[in-house]
Amino acid sequence: MPKNKLINFKDNSNDENIGLKTKFKNNIAAIETLKKIESENRLATSEEQEILSKYSGWGGMAQAFDIRANGWSKEYTELRSLLTQEEYESARASTLNAHYTPKVVIDSIYRALRLFGFREGNILEPSMGVGHFFSRLPDSMSNSKLYGVELDDISGRISKQLYQNASIEIKGYEETTFSNNFFDVAIGNIPFGDYKVFDKDFNKNNFLIHDYFFAKTLDKLKENGIVAFVTSKGTMDKANSSVREYLSERADFIGAIRLPKNTFKSSANTEVTTDIIFLQKKSDTNNITHKEWINIGTTEDGVPVNQYFLDNPHMLLGKMVFDNKMFGENSNYTALINEDENFNLKTALYNAINSLESDFFIKKDLDNGIDDIQKPLITKDIKNFTYIVENNNVYYKELDELVKQDVSKKAFDRIKGLIDIRDITREIIEIQSNNCTDEELKVKQEKLNTIYDDFINKNGYINSKENKRVFKKDNFYPLLLSLEIENKDGSFSKAPMFSKRTIRVEKNIDRVDTSLEALTISLNIKGRIDLDYMSNLCKKDKDTIIEELKGQIFLNPLKHDEENKYIGWETKDEYLSGNVRDKLKIALSFSGTDSIFLSNVEYLNKVQPKDLEAGEIDIRLGATWIEEKDIEKFIYETLKTANYYKNVSNSNNEICVTFDKFTCTWNISNKSLDRSILARTTYGTDRINAYTIIEDTLNLRTITVTDKVHIEGDKYKYVVNQKETMLAREKQELIKHEFKNWIFKDIDRRKKYVDFYNENFNNTRLREYDGSHLTFPKMTPEIELRPHQRNAIARVLYGGNTLLAHCVGAGKTFEMIASCMELKRLNLSKKSIMVVPNHLTEQFGSDFLRLYPSANILVATKKDFEKQNRRQFISRIATGEYDAIILGILNLKKYQYLMKDKNIL
Repeated sequence: MPKNKLINFKDNSNDENIGLKTKFKNNIAAIETLKKIESENRLATSEEQEILSKYSGWGGMAQAFDIRANGWSKEYTELRSLLTQEEYESARASTLNAHYTPKVVIDSIYRALRLFGFREGNILEPSMGVGHFFSRLPDSMSNSKLYGVELDDISGRISKQLYQNASIEIKGYEETTFSNNFFDVAIGNIPFGDYKVFDKDFNKNNFLIHDYFFAKTLDKLKENGIVAFVTSKGTMDKANSSVREYLSERADFIGAIRLPKNTFKSSANTEVTTDIIFLQKKSDTNNITHKEWINIGTTEDGVPVNQYFLDNPHMLLGKMVFDNKMFGENSNYTALINEDENFNLKTALYNAINSLESDFFIKKDLDNGIDDIQKPLITKDIKNFTYIVENNNVYYKELDELVKQDVSKKAFDRIKGLIDIRDITREIIEIQSNNCTDEELKVKQEKLNTIYDDFINKNGYINSKENKRVFKKDNFYPLLLSLEIENKDGSFSKAPMFSKRTIRVEKNIDRVDTSLEALTISLNIKGRIDLDYMSNLCKKDKDTIIEELKGQIFLNPLKHDEENKYIGWETKDEYLSGNVRDKLKIALSFSGTDSIFLSNVEYLNKVQPKDLEAGEIDIRLGATWIEEKDIEKFIYETLKTANYYKNVSNSNNEICVTFDKFTCTWNISNKSLDRSILARTTYGTDRINAYTIIEDTLNLRTITVTDKVHIEGDKYKYVVNQKETMLAREKQELIKHEFKNWIFKDIDRRKKYVDFYNENFNNTRLREYDGSHLTFPKMTPEIELRPHQRNAIARVLYGGNTLLAHCVGAGKTFEMIASCMELKRLNLSKKSIMVVPNHLTEQFGSDFLRLYPSANILVATKKDFEKQNRRQFISRIATGEYDAIILGILNLKKYQYLMKDKNIL
């Protein structure tokens, strides 16, 4: 994305009570805005952030996903047409848990943290939705570094647009790899329910999801760090105290506030009794304080409730009752209600917060000294895993901490010079990405030339061993290597970055004349047919586009949605390929009820493979699609098996053929019954008869005859009898030849198997991939890919697994690199790993940046896998926004091992 000024959305409004239909409209507007922003490959403006911030998720709105819901059919259709299938499934799954928190509750939590003494640090929200907690961050805490996690795809993508300075991961909390002892504060409204998540570090504890969030988060907090979670009353009130005991061993219980069950009514359309629980991580796990919260007591009315609330009734913002209204007269379900007409939640929370006491203090690492580690607050604009020079000292930023480096004067000069080259190079990349003028570019390039020339005069080429030794840990070292092109004599020349434009800026096309042009752009920008997007481009309605593109696009009946005829369209090269015989059958079936599929039938008929004749089909003995009765018939006719041995009455004295579909093996019973000349001599041998040879042939085994040889005592071994084996194999080849002559001899049998073969094996039309529409944004204009390379990249994008079996010099390296960047641009991948021969990792990285100068890549080295460096390496992968990670083939197994090592993760 172009790097404009990054904006974190700030919400200063109050809670609003709006209806479900209004929430739905706000959600749709937010999603449409998000998709527009992403299609233009940019960040949201402050005005767009206002629209995005009104997204409230789908909690309490399950009817929008139910076509049968009364009064919601229009909304259902609108939602299906707007979301991809993956987005739709993710959104539908979130209806149970996407309950957003009222602003008054969020503000109260921040007030508590402020009273505890927290001002700034690393803040984690492990189930952030669209980040309402982040949007209410007080100015007094604005220097904090924000980290968020969100499982729902749409919510996570909106969050990234709203909080552009934050580090946000779109995945389940159990999939994150945050370091332990890293965060100062964890906040949020965590999911709760009667189900568990899979996390190998906590599976043995059998935690429900809300309890799991507490346990995992405590591991991630620094000593004295604070948890402030909104959660179900189950954590506090469940009869089984094991979870509370577990938490008490690891954290001090600061206190809790129980909210009335209608607190979430307006924001999430749900009534549920919840608690705000405050915990503070401790180092002494043997000293359990505030033991009262571990136990359960009962109110005067016999309602079970945590002993803490009985001892501190002012922390109950209402009265605990059995919820008879919702769950019936004899319900054991408890709830907190407040029927006071003058009750004010904001005031009640204010008073309750005043009762909480805690001293926020993060212990410094005294061993490293105050000069070695700086707080992350001063590093906001510094990239992780890079060097900086400050006050004549070299620092290396690692996981938001600046670590002072002890270097010699010469190494200091090299590092400072390389930092200067790195920074001006990144500036050149950035201004090109923002479509700078030629004059602006020339000024920066002159500066780069001056800095570079001065550096190499003093320190040699960037590619020299000395410079590599001092700077290879910097994330941008591969970028610096790409600034030099090696000559045949071992010297280096300047790359095009010094004198030419090296980044192809993506043109934002918002108007075309024809439907075909709109299709081409949709495939390039979206990677698929998006009729809404195409309609907006060419200013034609979707039905007109479909009509004008007849023969170019087809509606796939298996992806067709009866409620929305604009879903499920495919290009001709995709639809008119693959198993076209099956596709024709399906199209014929659907065309009987919907004429839109008649065109499918017409075009599929034209691409049906030509039927093969019997002479063009080679059927081997052992093909699993040949019927058992025909194998028996072949045996009986070839070996002239006596009638009393044939499979007629299913007796135990008959030679019959069976096929086991589960083990995929053939069996011939009673193989030794027939002792005829044909079985023992013509098609068999003295050592192995024809029936055994046929059974082995059916099972694709090559015949081998062995002799049992005595060694000593009762020991024997088997050795191959070369003569008998050769004779038996000659008989095996003879039987195979006889089968080929026999299988098509009978007219009916020939027709049966020729038809079967054509229907089941001669049914595929290979797809022809066309990459001519691809424009490759951010690729250097100095390199123009050839047609076969473009087509290969299209195959990777649209065809799934791809083998690039091109000859040497055909351009496979650039095909792989461009495929990687296009997959990420189209959101088909997040972070690619590219495995190359070990000795080519640096060269591959240099080629990557030669083709895409603005790419962010990580080139792994042998040292990254040494024991002392493993944790840092995995952290770089987990936290870096890399376009690609480049590994040597010998390190791939090590990488896979490290990703399974919970101690590393």
